Amino acid sequence: MPTGLSLKGMAVMCLVTGMIAVSFLAMPEGEAEYTGELKTFSSRQELLDYIENQAGKGGYGRYYLTDGSVPTQMETLGGAAAEYHDDFSATNIQVEGVDEPDMVKTDGGYLYIIAQGKIWIVQAYPPENASLVAHLAFSESQQPRNLLVQGDVLVVLGTAYRNHSSYWWTDTTLIQVFNISDRSTPVLTREITVDGWYLNARLIGSHLYVISSDYLGRVILDAEKNQSVCLPQVTVDNCTQEIDPSSIYYPDDGEGAGSLVHVTAVSLATGNPTDSKSFLMESAQDMYVSRQHIFLINAHYDGESGRGEGTSVHKIAVSNGTIAYRAHGEVPGRVLNQFSMDEYRGFFRIATTTWSSWWSNSSNNLYILDDQLQMVSKIEHIAPGESIYAARFMGDRAYLVTFKKIDPFFTIDLADPYAPQILGELKITGYSDYLHPLGENHVLGIGKESVEASSEDKQNWGQEFAWYQGLKIALFDITNFSQPREVAKIVIGDRGTDSPALHDHHALLFDWEKDLLVLPVSVYQIDKDIKQQTNYTGSLYGSFVYQGAYVLHVNTEEMEVRGRITHQDNTINVSAEPFWYRWEGTDHVVRSLYINTTLYTVSESTVKMHALSDLTETGIVFLSPPA
Repeated sequence: MPTGLSLKGMAVMCLVTGMIAVSFLAMPEGEAEYTGELKTFSSRQELLDYIENQAGKGGYGRYYLTDGSVPTQMETLGGAAAEYHDDFSATNIQVEGVDEPDMVKTDGGYLYIIAQGKIWIVQAYPPENASLVAHLAFSESQQPRNLLVQGDVLVVLGTAYRNHSSYWWTDTTLIQVFNISDRSTPVLTREITVDGWYLNARLIGSHLYVISSDYLGRVILDAEKNQSVCLPQVTVDNCTQEIDPSSIYYPDDGEGAGSLVHVTAVSLATGNPTDSKSFLMESAQDMYVSRQHIFLINAHYDGESGRGEGTSVHKIAVSNGTIAYRAHGEVPGRVLNQFSMDEYRGFFRIATTTWSSWWSNSSNNLYILDDQLQMVSKIEHIAPGESIYAARFMGDRAYLVTFKKIDPFFTIDLADPYAPQILGELKITGYSDYLHPLGENHVLGIGKESVEASSEDKQNWGQEFAWYQGLKIALFDITNFSQPREVAKIVIGDRGTDSPALHDHHALLFDWEKDLLVLPVSVYQIDKDIKQQTNYTGSLYGSFVYQGAYVLHVNTEEMEVRGRITHQDNTINVSAEPFWYRWEGTDHVVRSLYINTTLYTVSESTVKMHALSDLTETGIVFLSPPA
């Protein structure tokens, strides 16, 4: 396996006879290196001085450094080669052309699954030949979290750690590249580790961009107690190199920073890293990625209220495996998630919520920034007293959902980035946690139903509010953009009912042409006798009764539940199971996908197959190595 490399910005050269060399590329063509508010360090001592200065402001940990290794093992299970079908579902992503890693992927022939801390490769098509063909186990120090598939390349992303001493260790981001031309015998062709815990990644074209975050202030002592800064490391196979201080960027604003964020680019064609940059910043709490840029955001916190009062935005250009810092901006408030951000025609749009004190005096805002992240327009004080529960940008339009007592669904015109305006507002019960486009004139909202709190509850809590109830799926018609309408809704279960799709959009399967919506749901129900005995159940939780995938028929006119698919054993009394089973049962459906006319549902222990036409079960594969 090739291990020699030559990386721009790294302090040590690994020279191995007969090994190939990999060079980091120059910055993206046409992009100028940003020099406004960021500098780089000229030496290790200058970096140490900076860390010591930051330690005086709040203190950072120090520890000794030693190295370690983390092997993996692949068990081949064999099996006939799968056929491939070009009609299959992809991961639900935010930006077309920017793939997002997930725990389950398919290429139309096989399923690639992270379950039980392992990787499972399942021959999926044709369904009558479905079987487990390979099983990848990891060492105790490794945790696979995401994976990506492109052609005959499988990428596993996760975390590992290196021991520094008997008392200290550091998290590392693990990137493993496998050749899967023979799915039954994957071959590890490259293993890359980067200091810092894994945050997220995106695949654009044939280049993977991985974001990791590390603590600032790793200082080591030699035998004479002399201090030296521990530079972040990148290890490619058995070659470990330090990132040179000249490739570590930091703010020159006197405020300092507490985290070291690494952006690493990897070519899937070769498995080699092509560029890496490190940035000192407060933290990287979330990110939005377009085809051209990575936007990293972090909130500033008010010590008295404990709430976010401002958000920093860092813009990083990416192109063909190269990385270049471009701009820095600030907006008031804090961001909910990646769907609160968007880049469109050179402008960056971002929605935030601000507070002036604990859980009160909140308001919501939408800001538009230019290509240098300078604010050009804004709408502030949207729905005072409420906070953003969902946001979605779609070209010249934006949609916001805020909530405290009812769900205002706002439609916002962004056609003129210098003069955005709210055009419509719909007040209904409940709220949406996630918004999904259905063509140009409809939006699907997935969240919770709500019921207004009783007079006694309002008096006890000292405020107006509503209790959330069961899972709500709503269909909004925005044909008349200034007068949005809720044209259909389905409510599943009672208070306590939940779905991973509310906080992880990858759990949602939607196909416009098939009118298909599938999402995993944990159902809680209030006993019928209790409902008959009381006129008000707003604050009462139901009991856990069911977990599985709900399969819905959805189009622009109607919605209906077609059926349910569970991996639970019908003989199990779910109410008698331990409390953790409600959220973490190994038979809980977490993902769904289709290949041709077969619907696949995936849990930690099982893959089930059902006909899309009538949901008849057609097969099952257990995720367990052979005895």
